[in-house]
Amino acid sequence: MKDFETAQNYFYTLICDGMGSGREAAFTSRLAAIFIEKLMHCATPKNVTLEMLNAFLMSKTDETFTTVDLLEIDLLSGEAHFIKAGAAASYVLRGERLHRIESHTPPAGILRSMCAEQTTFRLLPGDFVILLSDGAETGEDGALIRLLTERNFENAALLCDRIFSLARESGEGRDDLSVSVVRVMNSK
Repeated sequence: MKDFETAQNYFYTLICDGMGSGREAAFTSRLAAIFIEKLMHCATPKNVTLEMLNAFLMSKTDETFTTVDLLEIDLLSGEAHFIKAGAAASYVLRGERLHRIESHTPPAGILRSMCAEQTTFRLLPGDFVILLSDGAETGEDGALIRLLTERNFENAALLCDRIFSLARESGEGRDDLSVSVVRVMNSK
């Protein structure tokens, strides 16, 4: 997971989740996140960055795949772009309303051409944006949805801790847990 800002007034949070488990999956996740961050700092367009990542993963001799869950927030307008390739659903919590952002695309490194989906969302002060890996999803029983909609959260760190706790309680510990929670604040 990575959070960074660029000189072009964009904030990014990113979760890459290497397919499989163990060192190779962790290495792929970290490599993909660093690759994306470095190219975004150079003002490389998102589609070019993702195509280059995909080509790099395809060039490896072993099968190497990773999900990409990239949130781009324009710090001047508040417009957010969710760019997803094989990633778990993301959420925007606005008061008591919960918005789910999902995509049904394959991870990077599977197809010759990158297949990512972008969703645009206007963020408002007070919104929480939640990105998580599939290891942090809590199954079909709706526990995560209940957590997000039944409680008021004072800050992003508290919400992140609660999501981790819920995932650990309901999971079997067989997959990595990655969670990024961003709270939109008024710049005034």
